[in-house]
Amino acid sequence: MQLHEIWNIISESWDEWWNYMPEGPLFNYNLGTSNGDAMVFGWHDARAVLNEDVNIAIEWGMTGDPFENRRDYKPEWAKFPDPTAQLVYADIFYAGALVDRVLMASVDGGRAYLPVPKREGDRWVAMDRPYQLVRLISDISGGRDFEEYFKRSGIYKWPA
Repeated sequence: MQLHEIWNIISESWDEWWNYMPEGPLFNYNLGTSNGDAMVFGWHDARAVLNEDVNIAIEWGMTGDPFENRRDYKPEWAKFPDPTAQLVYADIFYAGALVDRVLMASVDGGRAYLPVPKREGDRWVAMDRPYQLVRLISDISGGRDFEEYFKRSGIYKWPA
């Protein structure tokens, strides 16, 4: 299977197509060393496997900022009661291999996920693939406010 085929499946799928595992130990960790000692810097706290093809899986929740360099990250597009955003990875796996990664933001005190946009001229832009993946993750994990949060952020989806 090619990567674009996996992305097509993700983009066209619904939350009911996925087996969601929201808790318990997962097996993909961010390993590293500190002062010569092996350490775990983060891990995913959720996983979903495609029911029709268990070779395709998504894991999310591992911090995208393991050293907390952006502890007080308040991007201008996070126009919510709690303007702090936490960066987390959403990883796509095929047959156990990591095949793609998207950086997303947990916003408004963890109430929603949004794709992390890039500044393009006078607006913030999220590409279609990250948008579709984060929308799906929001649906899988029970969040039903993705579109509302996305609209409130002022992020523009490309292509529209």
